[in-house]
Amino acid sequence: MNDDRLGMLLCTMGLLSKEDLQLAILERKSTGGKLGECIVSLGFVTQEAMDKALETQEKFREGDTGDALMDVLDAQLDVLTEKNDGE
Repeated sequence: MNDDRLGMLLCTMGLLSKEDLQLAILERKSTGGKLGECIVSLGFVTQEAMDKALETQEKFREGDTGDALMDVLDAQLDVLTEKNDGE
């Protein structure tokens, strides 16, 4: 299912915890909405971050694996940088 891949991509990018993903999945099941919309409405990621993840997902789908992997690494680096700046 596309939603499951999106959720795992967000986790891999360091933008979403597995616990938050599980909560969003429960929310999606109760509301019938799309997982991405639930994740944003719950405040787990910004719409900007979701848009970037959707772009990355599309790159994987199109076979542009190199660019997609660079997006994932860039997101991970951003998360690590933010964590270090907060210390």
